Amino acid sequence: MTTATEKLADTISSGAESVRDEAGKTTRRARKQFKKAAKQTKKDLATSAKKARKAAKEDSDKIRADMMEAAQQAREQAHHAREQLQGEWDSRKAAWHEEAAKRSRKDRKAKQQEDSQPMSRKDRKKAYKDLKKQAAQQKKRRKEHEMSRSEAKAAAKELMAAAKSAKKGQDAASGKGKKRRWPLVVGLGAVAAGVAYAMRPKSEPPLSLVPPRSDDGSSASGSASSAGSSGNAQQTPQQRNSTQQDSQAASGKQS
Repeated sequence: MTTATEKLADTISSGAESVRDEAGKTTRRARKQFKKAAKQTKKDLATSAKKARKAAKEDSDKIRADMMEAAQQAREQAHHAREQLQGEWDSRKAAWHEEAAKRSRKDRKAKQQEDSQPMSRKDRKKAYKDLKKQAAQQKKRRKEHEMSRSEAKAAAKELMAAAKSAKKGQDAASGKGKKRRWPLVVGLGAVAAGVAYAMRPKSEPPLSLVPPRSDDGSSASGSASSAGSSGNAQQTPQQRNSTQQDSQAASGKQS
């Protein structure tokens, strides 16, 4: 009994080991297959992505080339249209210039014909009247302009006078008017002249070694006049200034 049980247990354990070994082998095989499939899938994805990028690049290059070609064609068409418009404009301009030249030649010829024809008496009188009328109108305009200028100047003068009178009235009302200082100045000048006249040095006649003769009046008068002239010559600058101040004070009093 015991031997049969041991044999059965050995058989079961050996079968379990074989099953375990087989399962491990199967698992390793499946893992290898999975890794191989994953690697192949990754490779296929990379290849397909590379092909897709290459196709997209080719498509983008083609689209860019098509766009550049279309832009070049548009530029060429625009240039051609511009040249066509410029040609039409040049032709129209030339036609206009030619027509204007014809008109100017025709007008010049007509004017020359008119100038070559002598003016009649009636036309000359009419031209003279027109010139006279224009001169009168110009003279009238000049006169009106001068009158307006004179009126403007008079109005400005009146306005200035009114402003000055208003300012004087305001100064008089506020007590800020100009004070009369001339009487004070004249009084101070008179006082200074009087003081200078009182303090001036008195001139003395020069001493004569020879006594004057009573019988010779002419010689005495001559000596007196010479003494006076010498005294005037011997006056100092201060005396001359004092005499000038006296004369100024006298003239101020008289005024």
